[in-house]
Amino acid sequence: MTSIVKFQSLSGFDDEAPHCHLLQIDDFKFLLDCGWAEQHHEKIIDGLKRHGRQIDAILISHPDLLHCGMLPYLGKLGITCPVYMTMPTCKMGQMFLYDLVLARNAVEDFEMFTLDDVDAVFDRAIQLKHNQTEAVRGQDYGLQIVPVQAGHMIGGTSWKIVKDEEEQFVYCVDANHKRETHLNGIQLDAFDKPTLMITDCSTYGYQQERRATRTERLVRRIQNTTTKGGNVLITTDTAGRALEMALLLEGLWNDERFNLSRVNLVMISNVAPSMIEAAKGMIEWMSEKIISRFTHKRENVFDLTRLKLRMSIEEVARIPEPKVVLATPMDMDTGFSRELFTMMAGHPKNAIIMSSKSVKGSLCRKIIENEGMSSITLEMKQRVPLVGPELEEFEKQREQEKGRAPQEKHAKLIKRLQEESSDESDNENENVVAKKKIVKKKRIYDIMMPHHQQKKEGGFFKKARKEKFPMFPFNENRIKWDDYGEIINPDDYKTHELIPESDPSNDDLAGREQSVTFGRHNPNHKKKKRADTPEEEEKMPTKCIKSREQVSIRCNIEFIDFEGRVDGESQLQILSTIKPKELILIRTKEKYKDKLIKDIKSRVQGIKIHMPVHHELIDATKESFIYQLKLKDSLLSNLNFVRVGSKDIEVARIRGRVDYFGGRLELQEESDEPRKLEIDDIPTLQPVSNTYSSGHDTIFINDTKLTDLKSKLIEMGMQAEFIGGNLVCNEKVSIKKSANGVIQVEGALSEEYFIVRKEVYANYAIV
Repeated sequence: MTSIVKFQSLSGFDDEAPHCHLLQIDDFKFLLDCGWAEQHHEKIIDGLKRHGRQIDAILISHPDLLHCGMLPYLGKLGITCPVYMTMPTCKMGQMFLYDLVLARNAVEDFEMFTLDDVDAVFDRAIQLKHNQTEAVRGQDYGLQIVPVQAGHMIGGTSWKIVKDEEEQFVYCVDANHKRETHLNGIQLDAFDKPTLMITDCSTYGYQQERRATRTERLVRRIQNTTTKGGNVLITTDTAGRALEMALLLEGLWNDERFNLSRVNLVMISNVAPSMIEAAKGMIEWMSEKIISRFTHKRENVFDLTRLKLRMSIEEVARIPEPKVVLATPMDMDTGFSRELFTMMAGHPKNAIIMSSKSVKGSLCRKIIENEGMSSITLEMKQRVPLVGPELEEFEKQREQEKGRAPQEKHAKLIKRLQEESSDESDNENENVVAKKKIVKKKRIYDIMMPHHQQKKEGGFFKKARKEKFPMFPFNENRIKWDDYGEIINPDDYKTHELIPESDPSNDDLAGREQSVTFGRHNPNHKKKKRADTPEEEEKMPTKCIKSREQVSIRCNIEFIDFEGRVDGESQLQILSTIKPKELILIRTKEKYKDKLIKDIKSRVQGIKIHMPVHHELIDATKESFIYQLKLKDSLLSNLNFVRVGSKDIEVARIRGRVDYFGGRLELQEESDEPRKLEIDDIPTLQPVSNTYSSGHDTIFINDTKLTDLKSKLIEMGMQAEFIGGNLVCNEKVSIKKSANGVIQVEGALSEEYFIVRKEVYANYAIV
């Protein structure tokens, strides 16, 4: 059965913007990924505001910000539909967003979403395993989703959507066909000539170097830099490709051939220890080699011995040089990687290695595209404590708020007592209010509480009220219980990890070597200040300031590709293996479009290719004469449905008038601004008055097979056999089928004739 299929891209249709696409299958709308990037988030929000309330489910393919970074913002738009992802994608996606929020809040007031918003959206996520079939809207709806292993990042998924076990739709972006240190490649045998495939081709025209060559370049750069006394900064993401980089560097440090044991290896991130701990529990999602080592030798590859995990610049600065620092985020627009870049770029002994090109417009991308530039002007953001008049004004406002707090609390208590004693007489109410006023003037900490208040009585006959006495306010914290006993808070039992005191000699060594890497940073001064400062003063009021600074670039800069994605030639081989019937290409480069279409059609015969632009609605419905309409309840209630043979299908003839504007006008009444014709706009079928209706010829719907009809007639006790291509019954009635499928019943008017005709009619839906 053919489905109505429409596709619309909100972001990620060109170049390397975050992925955010809409896929409609009949009346069900999927949101394919919900990415975020500083340069593109406004247009993504605009698209989600227009279509958000029509989304039925969200499918997330990878845990990085380009695929799930906008998820926490959906709650503010009122989007609460189910979110499907794998378990590693859920856990590592939280790590990505934690790192983003903490890095932003460290230098600015980030108000798009909070850590609570991150927790809320991932707590309600539906976690699936690879190749697990999940029915949406229940088993009867006929729509199923299957996550398929895609590589690239742990938990990475290509989504397979199956409709009525007949049509197959595939969403496959940022996949990797190669086996890596900790991940397998994409599982191609899960796809079999899908009806529609949605994939990206951003790497078309790019030939990737062999992994051995790239690793050799990385080792050579690290050796040359550290031998001369310099330090190396390697940019990576938070919890995706960072795992591959961590294992790669750990293996290089353990290899005695490279003699890197004298160099300190560090990873700095807001969630570095938590990320590695989470990875230790995801062995089953990794490559067969890692699973085998854990199964037979009980070795966990993420029990890292060489890589030191740190969460602040001060901790990294205390580690002796030379050192290699793996820093997040990848784009260098904020966070530790940006801060370390400004500190290390000015010294010619240092080196900076980018392991990914990142998104267009980011600092990382600018440095790669402008190779050889000597300086760059950056907008520097930082959070500084309030001083002088600003601090005095803040303290004044805080004291005023503290002074108002008890009064507001006391007023609320009085109001509550007034509501509870509303059944008393007017005189008693006046006395109570008068007493409360006296108490408020003399002792605001007392509350007038009635004696035996728990026995409230009302009605027409009222009992005499006893005197009420002043009482000190006290709120009892009641212990909560459930079926298993007292409800406990796990945070009460957590132990804080103690950072061991560093050797004074190492601190002095680090201080002497600050001229190479951390020339503008004095960790010992900050450490002493924290030790001498009371805990309360650490939470001093702050403000965010911006400034533009010119950063000198004198260090060595190199891009070594460890993105872990397919290149152009591999993408063509994957398409020739899967052989989709229809293809939607996103993230295509303008200069390669014509050549790309030609190469794909030469490898996949008869394929239909779409390349959408921003907000273009792609109609990928297979049949040409199939349309989607909304039916009014008044029209639907008058229809007479007839079952088609033994199939679970019912049909009815309908007469109406197509209204292309009625549905949209109703939607416009809800919002002030007009809407364009998009994926959510469906014309309405309006009923036609009976005055204009006329009769119609009878229509027979079904395809009857004479062999099946013969079997039924024999079961009824009639003699039936084929003679000259016709089915002859009891030598009195002949049934023949023409080339165009028309059934003809011929014979004398007899009892056999009417029995045969009735049985023929029973195979059709007659409308």
